[in-house]
Amino acid sequence: MRDNPSRPPPRRDKTKPPIYARTPSDHVKNGQSRHWLPVLPTRFIGRDDEIAAVQSLLQRVDVRLLTLIGPPGIGKTRLALEVATAVAPNFKHRAAFVDLAPISDPALVPHTIAQVLGVVDAPRRNTLKRLIEYLEEKRILLVLDNFEHIIGAATQVSELLAACSGVKVLATSREPLHLTWEREIPVSPLRLPDLARLPELEALLGYSAVALFLERARAIRSDFTLTPQNAAAVAEICVRLDGLPLAIEMAAARIKSLTPEALAHRLDDRLGLLTAGARDVPERQRTLRSAIAWSNDLLKPAEQVLFRRLSVFAGGCTADAAQAVFGGDLEINVTEGLGALVDKSLVRHESRPDGSSRFSLLESLREFGRGQLATTGELETIQHRHAAYFVALVHQAEVHKRGIRQSTWLETLEREHANIQGALGWCLDGGNVALGLQGATALSWFWDLRGHWSIGRRWLERLLNAYSTTHDSLRAKGLCALGYLLWHQAEFEQAQVVFEESLAMYRRLGETIGIINALYSLSLLFQWREEYAKADAAIQEGLALSRGLNDAAGISEGLLRLGNVAINRGEFEAGTACLRDALRVTQEHGLEGGRGIILYSLGRAGFWQGELDRAASFFDECLAIFHEVDFKWDIGRTVVRLGDLAVVRGEVESAAHLYEEGFAYLHELGDTRWAARATHGLGTLSLRRGEYGEAHALLLESLRRFYEFGARLEVAECLESTAALAASIDQPELAARLTGAMDSLRETIGAPLPPVYRPQHDRMVSLLRRRLGPSAFAGAYAAGRAMTLEQAAAEAITLTIKPTRPSMSRKPALSLTRREHEVAALIAQGLTNRRIAAALFITDHTVESHVENILNKLGFNARTQIAAWASASENRPAPAL
Repeated sequence: MRDNPSRPPPRRDKTKPPIYARTPSDHVKNGQSRHWLPVLPTRFIGRDDEIAAVQSLLQRVDVRLLTLIGPPGIGKTRLALEVATAVAPNFKHRAAFVDLAPISDPALVPHTIAQVLGVVDAPRRNTLKRLIEYLEEKRILLVLDNFEHIIGAATQVSELLAACSGVKVLATSREPLHLTWEREIPVSPLRLPDLARLPELEALLGYSAVALFLERARAIRSDFTLTPQNAAAVAEICVRLDGLPLAIEMAAARIKSLTPEALAHRLDDRLGLLTAGARDVPERQRTLRSAIAWSNDLLKPAEQVLFRRLSVFAGGCTADAAQAVFGGDLEINVTEGLGALVDKSLVRHESRPDGSSRFSLLESLREFGRGQLATTGELETIQHRHAAYFVALVHQAEVHKRGIRQSTWLETLEREHANIQGALGWCLDGGNVALGLQGATALSWFWDLRGHWSIGRRWLERLLNAYSTTHDSLRAKGLCALGYLLWHQAEFEQAQVVFEESLAMYRRLGETIGIINALYSLSLLFQWREEYAKADAAIQEGLALSRGLNDAAGISEGLLRLGNVAINRGEFEAGTACLRDALRVTQEHGLEGGRGIILYSLGRAGFWQGELDRAASFFDECLAIFHEVDFKWDIGRTVVRLGDLAVVRGEVESAAHLYEEGFAYLHELGDTRWAARATHGLGTLSLRRGEYGEAHALLLESLRRFYEFGARLEVAECLESTAALAASIDQPELAARLTGAMDSLRETIGAPLPPVYRPQHDRMVSLLRRRLGPSAFAGAYAAGRAMTLEQAAAEAITLTIKPTRPSMSRKPALSLTRREHEVAALIAQGLTNRRIAAALFITDHTVESHVENILNKLGFNARTQIAAWASASENRPAPAL
């Protein structure tokens, strides 16, 4: 019934405020909560650094609006609530949580806030003005959740802040509000372990993503625990879900019916799998797909097209690559579109040290985008353009595989390796096998130099098997490229078959240059197997063909190879003469790079002959040439050889410096094989100095590297050095087993111990036989010979060194860079990786890389050791770069 208008209104008790002006204190009097924050049903995991950073900012007088920004499922709402609960006591009128997700009209934002605060409608009064009147003398924190879809209401928030000096706003959004008041805080994924180097169980629980999975899984299955058997699968689940809390919680909910191993196996369809959200959460958060679709639906049509097309890139892309692949038919400028998607937290932006930018999608977002591409019928077209672009990039890089731009192109190819492999995969699956084989063949030098031998081998084998043309130059070239990768892995028999098939094909095609290349490749293989007559025959044929073509480069290479073969079999005079002939050819035709390579071989010849001064002279001369033409890889390996020379001369400190310098060059190029050689050299130096703990760390590190990319010959060398270490620390049985394993491995791969190292090997065998006695030695040696490669590597790892306090005054085995010294100093101050990143203005990932490098270089295995070393070293200046 309506009120009678003639009837006067009832008199209000002026001692009580109107209902719309009730304060939190009034709610307390009525038995209600003192602030408007929901009770959280689960324990908050991790993000200590983020909580501290947000709390610190909210305490500052000049910070009025703080926006937590991140992609769907990243945990913005939960972080905001955790912070609000912690800081509410600092506000006289506490804090209020306002969920903006249910509304779609920006004009309703003031009304929604007012409803939460209990400010009721009043006749003929503007809601925002009423809200301002209510808040203008209060000190309160407003948590405005899910702002992204009503971004037009940002100006009303600005008006509220301008009028109410005691109000602060903590907003969550997938894009900034773009207000002058605003401070942006990007919310990152939870911290993730490195799958390649999983820590012990206790340390693994220190990663917040793993801890969250375990916590939520135990809510489903109280008996669920992290074990050595399931730890790798749990870590993989967290990594493949990008550290997204929403996705991890959904995955953990599946633990009732799936083991972690089965769950990890099914994550190829993560959007279809992760659908079992709780019933008491918003609809958009009940499936991972719904959470992402919510953001996608808020995009403009042209932004949606760009977002889904970006999903074709694996590992991200540059703006130029996006423009080249699909920019031509977009209704939006690519650069502007990328900026918009970064703003809306759907695309991640990374600024690189060289000033360039890179854009990427989290894998969950990428999977959603690819699904959208398939739905719209664009997938095949965009994949074809993507493959064509990256195969063209590989061909462009091949031109610069040596020379001044080599390192730049190596970095580019490493950065785009995931994209290139994605392109090869599309070609292999029926898109265009010939295009894929062209790309893989052109990329083989990169796989060779970077030590990606297994990866390159797998792609070349699969593409060659799928290529329908049985006899053409592309197949022959691909076979030759495959042969080199097999050779690097000491798969000599397979390499010979492949090289010979390539040679036969080139002969049938009548392609002389191809025949020469195949012959020279075969000669390298024969040389390593000490089949010198076969090596000579192959080189002589290739040399004759090169002379027929008047090809100076081919002639000098043939003479170089002849010289190396002669030196390897101990014919030093003949070998040196060939190398000098090759040197003359390069000088006559201005082949400076080739001249440097031949001088390197002359230095190697002098070294093997024991003519150390002559060897040093050649190495120094070739090093000067390599510096002049900027052949960084050749510089690195030459410096390592100079380190070997210094060891023989007994110049231990000089050798250490040279190994460190060589390591720096090779590490920059990403050549893990030669960098591991430098590490191995440093390990042998530590062994000579009686620093057994450091020797142990360095030798096992180089063994791990060589084992990872299948370098069986280098593994054999590491086994020999580890055997020497075991003998030095009174573990003769282990030394005998490792010696047997090394000898057996060399026989298996057809690479006998070089004559120059035979006396050292024989001395150690004699020593072990005396220590153990003939019978015990024979038994241990035979046990080693019976081991597989995997067993031998595992046996080497069993070697243990009595723990000793690391020397804090001695220079580390591998010198730290200036940046690494800065990181070590901050670790000593107790800072976490996140805080170190903030202090040095670098990413968390970069800090993790620096910490890993420091641990490797110092031979440590814990941050506490770094802290102790840095504290003891703080009075010493960092070395100049």
